[in-house]
Amino acid sequence: MVRASGLIAIVLSLLAGAGSGTTGIHDEPGEIAVETWNIRYDNPGDGVHAWPHRRDAVIAHLRDSGADVIGLQEVLPHQLTSIRSGLEGHGCFSRGRERDPGRGEAVPILWRSDRWRLDPDHATHFWLSERPEVPGSMSWNTACTRMVTMVRLLPVEKSDDRTPIWVANLHLDHRSAEARAKGAALVRARIASRPESMRSEPVVVLGDFNATPGSPPVETLLAAGDDGSFIDAWSAIEHRSADAPRGTWNGWKADARGRRIDHVLVRGLTIQESDIKRPTGAAGPLSDHWPVRATLGFVREVDSASE
Repeated sequence: MVRASGLIAIVLSLLAGAGSGTTGIHDEPGEIAVETWNIRYDNPGDGVHAWPHRRDAVIAHLRDSGADVIGLQEVLPHQLTSIRSGLEGHGCFSRGRERDPGRGEAVPILWRSDRWRLDPDHATHFWLSERPEVPGSMSWNTACTRMVTMVRLLPVEKSDDRTPIWVANLHLDHRSAEARAKGAALVRARIASRPESMRSEPVVVLGDFNATPGSPPVETLLAAGDDGSFIDAWSAIEHRSADAPRGTWNGWKADARGRRIDHVLVRGLTIQESDIKRPTGAAGPLSDHWPVRATLGFVREVDSASE
């Protein structure tokens, strides 16, 4: 694991205290709520859906969700500045995907600082390329630079209810199938390369995969291996109602039946709930993607001597 330092990684400082919307929403000691959301980059061409028209509502959704951990995609620097300002009580680890860390889209990870703290020795960014340590690097016919943010979070208070957890947030390429497949393989390899003493710790992979269930990138991450296997949190929930949303790409249409390309993959945790949320504003959806949220439970270790 590469230690984040200098310009290669910008650690955005923890903000003290629990902010508005994080108190009493999700405070179960043995659970962790996570959410992934492609918020759509600030594109003036989006007209009524452009970022200035939906910024406050996006921030309100994130604040009111009370999620322990949030992974966002397509976040430009000024968008992240606004989000951080509106999410008091959250820590954040992020940088832009281009060679200059202050430029380009980011895949930031945010967390509630009343429940979690960053392990600075295991917080990193790597690029989905043949030179993953080189900022801005591209390979495999990718349409643009793609990267991953990966952190290890520690419980603020030591207890038997929660353990350290690893979170990876990614945005796979939208054009190149080769880049998606090889990018997913690289993510899997990086997770497997964690320090041996930490490989039993739970892992959550969040992101916009630009790939549907059953596709090579998703199957690469779900497949069993020497380091274990992942579970698709959404698929793990049975008996959904007939009108429950099943796609995450909406194309700005509230009633769209799009593809499910945004995922929460889990290892080492139980899946208690998982839903596709549909936050809307005056002009319709708050992004061209719906967010995916999951509530996960920690697995208690059994003392064999007491059995």
